[in-house]
Amino acid sequence: DEMSGHEVPSEQQLTGTPLESAQVDPLALKSHAAGFEPRNLPDRNEEVTSTDVDHQAHDRGMRLLSDPDNQVLDAPKSVARPIDQGTLDDTGKMEDFNCHGSLNVLNRHPEQTLVPRQRRARQLMTTMDDGRVVLSFGSSSGAVCVEVPARGRLAPLCAHMQGDSVPSFGRRRAKAKGPKRPPPVPERIPARPPGPGGLRIAFLVYRGNPRCGGQGVYTRHLTRELVALGHSVEVFAGQPWPEVDEGVGFTPVPSLDLYRDPDPFRIPHPREFHTGIDALEFAVMGTAGFPEPWTFSLRARRLLAARRHEFDLVHDNQCLGKGMLGMIDDGWPLLTTLHHPITVDRQLALSHATNPWQRFTQRRWFGFLRMQVRVARALPRVMTVSESSKTDIAAQLGVATERMTVVPVGVDHSVFRPRPDVTPVPGRIMVTSSSDVPMKGLVPLLEAVAKLRTEREVELVVVGNPRPEGRVARAIERLDLASIVHCVSGISDDELACNYAQAQVAVVPSLYEGFSLPAIEAMACGVALVATTGGALPEVVGEDGVTGLLVPPDDPGALAGAIKRLLDDAELRERLGTAGRERVLGRFTWQVTATGTAAEYRRLLDDHRSGPGAVTEPMETLTC
Repeated sequence: DEMSGHEVPSEQQLTGTPLESAQVDPLALKSHAAGFEPRNLPDRNEEVTSTDVDHQAHDRGMRLLSDPDNQVLDAPKSVARPIDQGTLDDTGKMEDFNCHGSLNVLNRHPEQTLVPRQRRARQLMTTMDDGRVVLSFGSSSGAVCVEVPARGRLAPLCAHMQGDSVPSFGRRRAKAKGPKRPPPVPERIPARPPGPGGLRIAFLVYRGNPRCGGQGVYTRHLTRELVALGHSVEVFAGQPWPEVDEGVGFTPVPSLDLYRDPDPFRIPHPREFHTGIDALEFAVMGTAGFPEPWTFSLRARRLLAARRHEFDLVHDNQCLGKGMLGMIDDGWPLLTTLHHPITVDRQLALSHATNPWQRFTQRRWFGFLRMQVRVARALPRVMTVSESSKTDIAAQLGVATERMTVVPVGVDHSVFRPRPDVTPVPGRIMVTSSSDVPMKGLVPLLEAVAKLRTEREVELVVVGNPRPEGRVARAIERLDLASIVHCVSGISDDELACNYAQAQVAVVPSLYEGFSLPAIEAMACGVALVATTGGALPEVVGEDGVTGLLVPPDDPGALAGAIKRLLDDAELRERLGTAGRERVLGRFTWQVTATGTAAEYRRLLDDHRSGPGAVTEPMETLTC
């Protein structure tokens, strides 16, 4: 689910090819708009940047076209303050770092070719001190292409460095080395004081960068709207650092950052260990577990212990670490947002494991779920994002329904809106996928596209990065779709909305969703949507045939039939797009989410003042 599991890096196969470098004429690399300088973009590539450390956008190859004059991107309505990520390499600045450092939006002149195409390569872009741009590629047989034939403009490609996926413990392997010293920890940003009647909120998120998944998206937009309501909000977050808007405070909760690029599952230098929590974090990672929820919660508890007088309550964004129980013991009123039970992710991952070793490593990786289940059952109040998630949380985690309230997430409808000046590309289909995992249903969609390709001219734009040698990459090769499947990532909200405007059909093929930000983003853009009935999608999308088309999950034939129906019927596309946007405007905005969340804060404080075990009558559920 884009609001939870994507912040948990998934288990991956080892990759270890040596790096080769190719210099590229800087004139071939132009900024996306006049005067554009590399920077942390204000908007996020929501669940479009995989938290997996493997990426394969370049495996399709990409041609980056200049914007037509009639497709000028609108400026975002607000500009986030990017947190300084620090120096990332001794040789220069990594312009495109997986959730670390600046993102550089690139275009090239149509007549210029960067490098020849070679599949299954790894690339890294570095700006040298003398201004040269160097693309480094990890491949056994050459360089990577950034050009394929494509119709219309595609949003810029972000080149990602691939990394190894398990600790080596001294094993010899070819590996990209990270910085000799950890990047500096950014300074604290004070929060704006609350207005009359406003609350002081400590907002916790263990992975807060919006380019790394939905938890960061939720954090950025919800905190901004809570501040607009007159509350004071300070975000406590670990690496990769979040983006915060004006008025929102930030306190870093630094970890060992064991999963950073370009050396994920790294072995820290002894000087990096300062506390027992650091040793615990490394020990769990070294035994194939995922320690971040546990260790982040312990660190956050220590930081908050000295600041009890500065906040009225704590809002946990699905960390569910043991330290949360300690915060309750310390007297903190605690509200947790639980987007969907990660038990679903584990079940789907195990169902797609192909051998006993994969099943063992998947079970170990998801070992933190035992802790999260225990913590969830002890929480005084839980907020979730859909009735479907509420039902699943009660059934799989054992959380009492009377302690849960549904407050749907939102979308920025001023950015995600129809673009009358943008002409949809005939036959273009678009899907947004935050990670290359079975739950996202990309393989069934690829099979549907392969079927459609035998009947008509189509192309698929994937906002995200499938892993090299992963299931999606293998499916693309097996189905011979490399020429019509294009992957983009590292784009702003506005560019994402422009990509939606260029598509005739948007698809959410997921086997399960606790909510689905891509669904409401596409609907807000007025694009006709095909979605599955997995999880909360029917609840979000609405009535089949009225606000979208719904098909069974994991059914390529049904997907192909629904997509074909929309491609053949312009009137139906227009009707569904209009009705879908109206549904989003009436139900799914961040202002509505913030208002519902603030009401939950009041009920939490009432319960806390009433004593242990007291539960105020839950607010009326904000239904989808």
